[in-house]
Amino acid sequence: MIIGNDKPLMIIGYVESAMTFEFLQAINNDESCSCEVITPIYFYSMLEKSKYQYIVSINFDLKERLEIINFLEKENLDIFTVIHETCVMGSKPKPNIGLGSFIFPYTIIGLGANIGKHCIISSQSMIGHFTSLGDNCILRPGVMIVDKSTVGKNCVFNLRSSVRRGKITDDVEIGEHSQVRKKNITMSGKYAGYPLKKIS
Repeated sequence: MIIGNDKPLMIIGYVESAMTFEFLQAINNDESCSCEVITPIYFYSMLEKSKYQYIVSINFDLKERLEIINFLEKENLDIFTVIHETCVMGSKPKPNIGLGSFIFPYTIIGLGANIGKHCIISSQSMIGHFTSLGDNCILRPGVMIVDKSTVGKNCVFNLRSSVRRGKITDDVEIGEHSQVRKKNITMSGKYAGYPLKKIS
């Protein structure tokens, strides 16, 4: 499902990126629309940006990604959202999914979950009931954030990491297979392991 308007779709990213390929494949599977990939340099050089609507696929260079998102919002450009048809979502109350987010195949979004703008929720991840995720968060495959956990902005959760009953501040990265259990993370930085430790 694509949530947007009638303007042509543009993915801002790199053709050689696996993430961009996944974005493009999911969007073009919808026979009612087609999409084009443009690099950030090309995007900035475009003269008539307002003719299109955009989604940002870059997920490794987080600084570049955030700069593009800030530019889109500053210029008040149209942004679209993608929720894959295989995503299972709760109802009553329905989850809230912010503009510019991309929900990959085989994900679960629980009742009353709140997902911010420009988030990437990768395949086989789970956002539990009444869990909150801030803007521009990236979940790699197999991540679980459950039990009414709260996550700030610009956070990254690597492969199969998990959060249960946790509260996490902005700009935190959780290492792969790491676990946050009934713990509050109040300092930005990178954390890994179980028990969880700050590593940078």
